[in-house]
Amino acid sequence: MESNPNASIRGYLLTDPSHSLEILNVYRIQVNDGFLRADKVCSQIISKEASFNCPRLSIGSYLISVEEHGLTFYYPGVSSLSMATMIDLKSNENRYLELGIPTIQEGSVDGKILPAPKRAAFHLSAIDPVQPGLEIPLTAQPEWSKDQETWHFDDLPYGNYALHADWVDSSQDFHATTQFSLFSPNAEEVILSNFGDQSLDGQVMTDVRPASPLYIDLIPDDLENHLFRVPVDSNGKIHLSHVEAGEYLVTSGTNGLIVMSVSNYGRLEEAPNRVTIRNGEDTSLSIVVGTGTGTIAGQAVDSDREGIEAEVLLVDQFDGEQKVAPTDGMGYFKFEGLARHAYAIYAWPVQAKIPYRAPSIFELFNGKGIQIDLRDDLESHPVTVPVV
Repeated sequence: MESNPNASIRGYLLTDPSHSLEILNVYRIQVNDGFLRADKVCSQIISKEASFNCPRLSIGSYLISVEEHGLTFYYPGVSSLSMATMIDLKSNENRYLELGIPTIQEGSVDGKILPAPKRAAFHLSAIDPVQPGLEIPLTAQPEWSKDQETWHFDDLPYGNYALHADWVDSSQDFHATTQFSLFSPNAEEVILSNFGDQSLDGQVMTDVRPASPLYIDLIPDDLENHLFRVPVDSNGKIHLSHVEAGEYLVTSGTNGLIVMSVSNYGRLEEAPNRVTIRNGEDTSLSIVVGTGTGTIAGQAVDSDREGIEAEVLLVDQFDGEQKVAPTDGMGYFKFEGLARHAYAIYAWPVQAKIPYRAPSIFELFNGKGIQIDLRDDLESHPVTVPVV
């Protein structure tokens, strides 16, 4: 972030006298741990002259939304977040924009929650399916049916949404999240469920003494679920009381150690560090953790083959695990403690801040990285990686 932000976004809303009390929000789009995030940096009621001005902004990418009578639309005048245009600001730039008001098609959504409460706190967000992590909070709230068993949204603009709910049942706190698309007058019924009553126990075995506390991370394939970081006690035990069903990557949260194998009730999982947690079934894991001896080192270079400060992404071709490392000022990097797997390596200039966890990002990387196989040689020769 700049120490003295000096850019601005100002403009005019192409409205008519029947429109009033529009609220304009400006979000700065940033990358955090490979995901896009939207941070609100400006919010104001648009003046009677339909003008707005958001000063003191930093260099970066921005997204604009307008709230009007419970509806939200986006610059340059579209009703769906996936169609919105990002605004890239430079230092000292004063950007002038005109926002149109789109013709908004609306539909309704009915749903239920399992296990069924009588009430819940809802939080609705607009999302873009190809940009995981990018959510714009909305103010729309559903109404409960007379029998208090189902709820529904009326007059919701066509688009893609994430719906979060929190509720209490039998003195137990529940949380659930789902995503849905609405591109017709009536969407399919939405089911919000949290069968997180499955418990997970495990025994972690290792023949090395880590320099820092030992943790096991469960990373969900489904980004709607939560990442779990589980401490390992002095006897090598782990325990979780409430876990959502799904597919998880099991990794070590301790530097220098990797998960060598995972078995559930004595049955080895299909991949050495993955586990499937099923509704209604408890899980008992045996996890072997060790020190990987593979090393990949090299240099990220630009189109002139000169070293460049960059971020380097290492993707395990066996299980999809991702590791990111920065380079020094000359572009040199090193990954250590790797398993005997094949890897793909990609790099980009450090200032680019690429959201590498987005599934579509590999279209950008296609043909731009290199492949390294450590299954035969646990220590690779230095490699040269061209930046994207």
